[in-house]
Amino acid sequence: MITRSRITLLLAAALLAARAAAAGAITDVRFQNTGAAQLNVPVTFGQIFAAGDMKKSDVLVGKLAGATVPLQVDVKATHADGSVRHAIISAIVPTLAAGATGAMTLNTGGTAAASRATPADLLAAGFTASAAATIAGVKYTASADQLLKVGAKAT
Repeated sequence: MITRSRITLLLAAALLAARAAAAGAITDVRFQNTGAAQLNVPVTFGQIFAAGDMKKSDVLVGKLAGATVPLQVDVKATHADGSVRHAIISAIVPTLAAGATGAMTLNTGGTAAASRATPADLLAAGFTASAAATIAGVKYTASADQLLKVGAKAT
């Protein structure tokens, strides 16, 4: 037996789904903070997609409290039509208020980042990476920042 409250909930869910579809949204992801307020919170989650919702070439962006949140999307599986079936998504949530729950809408249609960091950009930002190992009495070292400074190409 379907009760009046159940019909109301079903209608509300259908209206929300229709509104999200009309806005180009795929789904909402909710973040709940049960502790103190936090800034720049790293989050990672798995997301499934219906066939055709997101092409492999689509850019996925998040909308949280009116702000765009860049997302890193690592596609793990695709549908037979080539669209994304499952992906691991990572983001930095700018703020999570104490005791609050926020909803981030996942949307396709964003644009990819216009530029990439150059070696000069990395060095100017203070990038440094090195490794050292001694194997059978022979010391080996490598320095990524030194290779960037001399313009060495990886082979």
